[in-house]
Amino acid sequence: MARTAILSLVLLPGLLLTAKAAAPPASDGGRAADLVRELSAGSFDAREEAARRLLRLGPAAAPALKEGLKSRDLEVRRRCRELLPQVLAGDLDRRLAAFVADEASKDGLKLIGWATFHAVAGHDRQARQLYVELYRTDRALLDLLEQGPAQAGAQVTARAQRLQQSSFVRFGGVAPAPKVRSADVAGLLLAATCAQAMPQQTYYQFVNVFYSPSVRSHVQNDPALRRLTARAFLKHGTGPNTFYQTAYLARMLELTELNSALRPLVLAQVRAALTQPPDLNKLAQAVSLATNLGLEGEVAGRVKPVARQLARDVVEKPDNQGRIYQVMSLLQSLKMQDTIDEVLRPGALKLALAVAERPSDQAAFYRAFYLARSINAPEALAALKVAGRKMVIEAAARPADRNQLQQAIYVTQNLGLMEAREAILKPAVRKHVLAMLEQSDDLNQLTQAAHLAKSVDLAGLSRDTLKPLVKRRAADVLKGSPTLAQIQQVQNLAQQLGLNDVTDDAVKPALRKYLTASASQPIAAGSVYQVLALARALQLKEGVPFAARAANQKGLDGYSRSSAVLFVAAIGTREQMKELAPLVADATSLGQAHIGGSTCHTRLGDVVLGALLHVGGQSLGDYGFAYFQNGPGIGVLQAPPVFFGFASEAARDSAVAKWKKWEAGRKK
Repeated sequence: MARTAILSLVLLPGLLLTAKAAAPPASDGGRAADLVRELSAGSFDAREEAARRLLRLGPAAAPALKEGLKSRDLEVRRRCRELLPQVLAGDLDRRLAAFVADEASKDGLKLIGWATFHAVAGHDRQARQLYVELYRTDRALLDLLEQGPAQAGAQVTARAQRLQQSSFVRFGGVAPAPKVRSADVAGLLLAATCAQAMPQQTYYQFVNVFYSPSVRSHVQNDPALRRLTARAFLKHGTGPNTFYQTAYLARMLELTELNSALRPLVLAQVRAALTQPPDLNKLAQAVSLATNLGLEGEVAGRVKPVARQLARDVVEKPDNQGRIYQVMSLLQSLKMQDTIDEVLRPGALKLALAVAERPSDQAAFYRAFYLARSINAPEALAALKVAGRKMVIEAAARPADRNQLQQAIYVTQNLGLMEAREAILKPAVRKHVLAMLEQSDDLNQLTQAAHLAKSVDLAGLSRDTLKPLVKRRAADVLKGSPTLAQIQQVQNLAQQLGLNDVTDDAVKPALRKYLTASASQPIAAGSVYQVLALARALQLKEGVPFAARAANQKGLDGYSRSSAVLFVAAIGTREQMKELAPLVADATSLGQAHIGGSTCHTRLGDVVLGALLHVGGQSLGDYGFAYFQNGPGIGVLQAPPVFFGFASEAARDSAVAKWKKWEAGRKK
């Protein structure tokens, strides 16, 4: 018995070990609780290992981590705060991936805004993928969709501006634009489909975004984005002032689903254009629309007879060059080469032959020339060359008729009559210029003589006769107190003849003197632009005080004042430009400009803001100036003042607020 007891005692530890190994594993929750306690271990390596194992447990670790947030141990609380979002995110990723693969897997997900989203974008795999992108990057928009579409619709302008700024390529050494995401485009489109109404100006701002290659690529390659784009265009882009651009973009984006909705609008446009007499502008626009939508076959039968009659009318009365080009463009759009060959070419030749009989009829000559050039009719142009030579001979016989002489010079240049120019015109012009200089040497005569000599390349006459005479006359005219007109005339002559020494030694001192004298006199409205243009061309810093006075003089027109602002920005110092900063609030209207489909209204304050930003090294495109968002175009300080406008009050207010914030940051 003792032996049995001893054996039992010997076996007992093994039995205990066997029982422990056979016990069921602890639950994930239990392991997680143990690991959370390990987060306060004395060893850093132990704490790190516990954190790694908690992450591997995934969502099962969440309850224990939440309890750990209440721990008295600071290290445990800190690590639990860091780990909890990571384990939950892992679960969300799995759920979202399952939802993309199968819509039925959405159970347990709070898909905010999904009902509104799939109503306009669909709920196939591509739509679900796009929704998930928004879910990850733009939850704020989805929250608005959940609350009600109207709030999301109010974001169209802000989203369009933001996307336009980031989607167009930057110029002038600025860093490349950030990559456009599908979610960015989807956010704008969702806002547009939710907007109850969209003013024409806002619609233009909205559709301008789709001219960006990166945005266009997203729409063309994503079925869900295509559906959203079609919805937005149909909802807001079928009005009388917007559907032309909608049709153009529908063709560019290959949105054939819009054709059925736009077709009746195009046909109505054709009917409206076919009035008596036909409206050529509307007709050309309607044909272009039909072509964009692939409907040219439907409109050709109605439009071609009218276009043929328009061609006949142009031949009978070719007195409007613009109309000739319009008719030619219309015929080409309709592929009416037969009408071009049967009506326009014979008509052009007939007209040219009639002109050849009466070369002195300059109006008829130019009508024939425009028509022949527009349709590229070689026979008509050959006949006109004969008439042109006759005109040159007549002009050379009466060189005192300066108008006829100028017309003959123009004809030789446009018809390539170089032999007639050298053999007939040059001697006649030389004789006439010398006669002019013998009769008078006033500035007007000298200017006309220099122009004539330059137009037929009388280099010897200019060098040996005109230049010495102009130098003497410039010294005489500018030595006293010349008028602004006299200073300008001398400078024009100096430019024509390449007399840089006259500019430096006579014109610049005279203009400096004029600017100094004007400091004590009222600024005349009619002279501001002329003074500043000349001072800017000559880079005279003495013009800055004059410009600053003009910019602040409220009695002057807005164009003169804004030109003065740009002068200070171009010629003055940054400190001098800063002195004009209070004018940012000046609401004097400069008018409006149509830029990229948007109508921008411009104030004097907009020009001041743009100039301040430019001299501060800022990009105007980044501040919402519509003209400066789509590439370099004209340089900032060379652009017409009216180009500095904004497409909306909201855009202007945003730019001013951003500028003030930037200025405040610089002062710190």
